[in-house]
Amino acid sequence: MPRKNRVPHIAPTSSDVTEPFASDSPLSDPQLDRFRRLPFAERIANTLAQRRDPDSTVILINGRWGEGKTTLLRYAYGTLQKFDNVVPVWFNPWRFSDETSLLLSFFATIAGALDKSSKTKKEKVGDLIRDYGAVVGEVAVEAYGVKLSAGKAVSKLGEQLSSVSLEEKREHIAAMLGKSGKRIVAFLDDIDRLSRVEAQAVFKLLKLTANFEHVSYVLAFDRDVVAAAIGQQFGQGDRQAGYDYLEKIVQVNLDLPVADRDALAQLCIDGVNAALRTASISLTPEQSQEFQLAFLQYIVPALNTPRLAKLYANSVAFVLPLLAREVNPVDLLILEAIRFLYPLLHQDIRTTPQVYTGEFGWDLSNLLDRDAGSKEHLARLLEKAVGPDTKRAQSLLGDLFPQLRQLFRSGRYGDRNHERVQREQRVSSLDYLWRYLTCSIPTGHISDEDVNRFLQAIATLSEDEIGARYRKLIRPDEQTKLLSKLRRRSEDLPSESAKKLAMVVAKHGSDIQETPDAIVQPIALAGFLIRELISRVEQTHRYDVAADVLRAAEPVFFAVVCLDWLRPQRAEISDDLLFSPADVDKLTSTVADKIAVHAARNSILSQSSEETARLLTVWQQGQGSLRVKDHIKGALAAEPTAANQFIRPFSSFPRTGTSGMDQVGYHFLLKFVDPDVLMAAFETSGLLDPVRTDDTARIAQQFAAIHRSEQAAQAGAQNVALESIDPPSGGAAGDAP
Repeated sequence: MPRKNRVPHIAPTSSDVTEPFASDSPLSDPQLDRFRRLPFAERIANTLAQRRDPDSTVILINGRWGEGKTTLLRYAYGTLQKFDNVVPVWFNPWRFSDETSLLLSFFATIAGALDKSSKTKKEKVGDLIRDYGAVVGEVAVEAYGVKLSAGKAVSKLGEQLSSVSLEEKREHIAAMLGKSGKRIVAFLDDIDRLSRVEAQAVFKLLKLTANFEHVSYVLAFDRDVVAAAIGQQFGQGDRQAGYDYLEKIVQVNLDLPVADRDALAQLCIDGVNAALRTASISLTPEQSQEFQLAFLQYIVPALNTPRLAKLYANSVAFVLPLLAREVNPVDLLILEAIRFLYPLLHQDIRTTPQVYTGEFGWDLSNLLDRDAGSKEHLARLLEKAVGPDTKRAQSLLGDLFPQLRQLFRSGRYGDRNHERVQREQRVSSLDYLWRYLTCSIPTGHISDEDVNRFLQAIATLSEDEIGARYRKLIRPDEQTKLLSKLRRRSEDLPSESAKKLAMVVAKHGSDIQETPDAIVQPIALAGFLIRELISRVEQTHRYDVAADVLRAAEPVFFAVVCLDWLRPQRAEISDDLLFSPADVDKLTSTVADKIAVHAARNSILSQSSEETARLLTVWQQGQGSLRVKDHIKGALAAEPTAANQFIRPFSSFPRTGTSGMDQVGYHFLLKFVDPDVLMAAFETSGLLDPVRTDDTARIAQQFAAIHRSEQAAQAGAQNVALESIDPPSGGAAGDAP
């Protein structure tokens, strides 16, 4: 299949769960060579093994961290083990903290590799390293399982031999190797991870030993990193000096073969599939297609090393099970890719998430220039974080955070479907972004999985069982989130389940607590939820279900809230109405009957001011003013000071912005109370005392002024009416003028 048509395969979920993490350890098994490095390694090994020239050779394998240099060395090492005339030696320069220890260990390693049992050969090597051992402290050097003390023991090893020049010691080693017919190939890896001083020590070692006959070296490191490290010691002290020095040491410069991009992509996909299996997540066909498109557009072009692919696969394997069914899996997969492909961008998402979601909450700083500021912030960041990939990164961010598309184009955040974003658990919602970033359910949030399990169980549970589970979920710090999630998922509920849940929510309205300073109180969200649930019921049964729900709703004020949500809502057209006007009137009467029963046992004036006004309004709408006025008359007679709270909701403040009483409020109040009854309560409670200037007294005093004016107007009208029917004065009726 041509490369451009290859599409990564997202496997369906299966029940068997395998080890999800991809090992980052170097490979030595040729069967696992998915990046086709073995032929390259075999070429290096065969070339060294078949050489007839005794001169030393230094081969450099240049590659960046994570590209697979060590794996290639291991393949070459394994291939050389098949040749009888070659002794491959793996020397790890990491283990030594100073030059002397490094040199001593290197020679001991060669000696042990050649012949661990031959005393003669060990003595020759011991003689060679005698001068080094005399100046080294008590450093233990382990060479092929044999510990050589770097102090007295090493010196004693060569004390039978007279001191000779370093050149003669090299000749001893060359003669030893030539006689044995062996060629040493020393592998030194990860030199680019050493400190500057350690790297310089390694190259001093190479300079001292590179002219040993029958000894070759295969080095693996990032040429740029090492040149910068050793360049400070030589020539002009810069990176170029390091390159010049390497040219003197290295005879063969090889670049590590580029990893096949298809193989890198498949490594990522294998990790994604393993993570999906571990988390028991099965992507829908739409989700699978969405991820494949994003993967090919944004992830594959930025993949350049096996390590990067493995890090991504392992991160996904760890995070996805933690957030299974709590976030959108496609968004998580893409966000995790940003972590490794563009780490500075991911860090900015962590520190300024509001810039990406456009949700600034109560932060009103820079309100006028906020959009422009966000655009400028992102422009600077993308230039720094992704460089030439800015266009692709912008497109990636636009897919994850759709509101950014318009920001990039016009400098203004775009609109979005908040309900859909929440329902689909998208990262573009600040609520869900926090889940992505914290790998947890934040305080005050509720697990989507808990909500889903609850909704799925409703069909098989009794109403009491549903109620018990609902009460466990409706915790004070999570009630707002729970009610919102239930409402968003209500459209997927079968009619019977919706009816059951509506009844349960209505019965347990007392469990819903007020949230201070909330713009929308939880009890209103619960009423909205009931509306949505009742809308799921067939039209032929909807009225009966609604009436039952309103009768069951507790406390009585919650019944009023639910009724208000069942009325026609703003911008609703006639075809969308839940109930006809006649049915709304009957439902209002149902709630009014419930209020009347409640009022027979409790004074409605004991409710909060807002609740009192709404209860009285529905009661008056359903049963008329007479019973309402009788109740208020009795309540004020028993407790005149209750007038203080009673009149507050009727203030003119919502209409005029000033607390007081106007004609609208006055006449609205008269639906619920006779004015003389209220005036008497004002007099008794002292609200009409001119000395009082508080808001409540002002409302009462202005009510009294309007009432007197109304009385005077009525009295004047009556006098005019009487005058119009009185006989004219000055003579009997019917007399001629």
